[in-house]
Amino acid sequence: MDNSTDPSWDRAWDDRTLDAALAELADGDIGPACAVLAEAREQPEVRSLRLEVLAERLVGAGDRVLELAMDEVNPELVLLAGAVALREARVIADGPLDPNALKVAAAYQRRSFGLLAQAAEDVDTDPVPHELALSIVAGLRPADADAVWGRVAKRCPTFYTGHRTRVSTLAPTDALAFARATARAAGSGDPRAALVVLAHFLGCRAKAAEFLAAGKNADGALLNARWETFRNPRSGVPGEIAELSQRYLAAARPHPRAIEAHNLFAAAFSAMGSPELSEPHLRLVVGKPSAWAWRWAGGEEGYNSAQQALRGIKHPDLAPEVRNHPLF
Repeated sequence: MDNSTDPSWDRAWDDRTLDAALAELADGDIGPACAVLAEAREQPEVRSLRLEVLAERLVGAGDRVLELAMDEVNPELVLLAGAVALREARVIADGPLDPNALKVAAAYQRRSFGLLAQAAEDVDTDPVPHELALSIVAGLRPADADAVWGRVAKRCPTFYTGHRTRVSTLAPTDALAFARATARAAGSGDPRAALVVLAHFLGCRAKAAEFLAAGKNADGALLNARWETFRNPRSGVPGEIAELSQRYLAAARPHPRAIEAHNLFAAAFSAMGSPELSEPHLRLVVGKPSAWAWRWAGGEEGYNSAQQALRGIKHPDLAPEVRNHPLF
């Protein structure tokens, strides 16, 4: 799955240091970008988020970043070059139909993999290069994916982004089982609980593909899949996500990916047609949408519609620990 974001409206972080680096990057200075990655070497969650955002904004400049990485000994430049090459590979693969597109994308993936392997050696405690490599290996050499995941988990057992990529690269049934096991082990207040939501969105996508193969048009396939997944009471999904949401809200703690988790929950409740359940999550992400999370529920239009639906909502009849949350 493509974990990319749309930089035109994505703002799923609360990191002033990253904001300053982005401003410098917009003026053509890549130095601060490397600096903010370097200062987060011992903070994989922060390092991963910063890298994701920076790489997105450097799409199209990959050759320049690679040249810089080859010219000086700088682990952050190597990591950044690998991340940008991977993002560019995805852009090429997802672009207009071209008989050579997949070959070109594969070449960019190979470039990325080599750089990430070097980055993993340069900073031998950093799980981020292995996490990015996992998304490549799962597609090109699936038999090796478990070993790469093992390297991620060894370097950081609680790594949100690593678990997110693991969910994204498993078959839908396996992804859901893994996400549920992760949420149970993580406990209340851990943003990894939202990965169960991601697994259901992936299952929804698989169902849409099945409806499409059965002769439905694209819109009909998506609508049927969303109903089966998020609105059919017999699926059990609405209740499961509502329970996870309440547990998360009741004990949520500061985390670099908390904003993304709230966006995922809000997107799921939007898909369910339950704005009152989206409310506490949406109020926490006003002005901080995750384009990646909302790609599953209408993109920017879906996010804006959900925010508009907040008007006039009365406090829902939720569990006491949710009603008593500081948001209310």
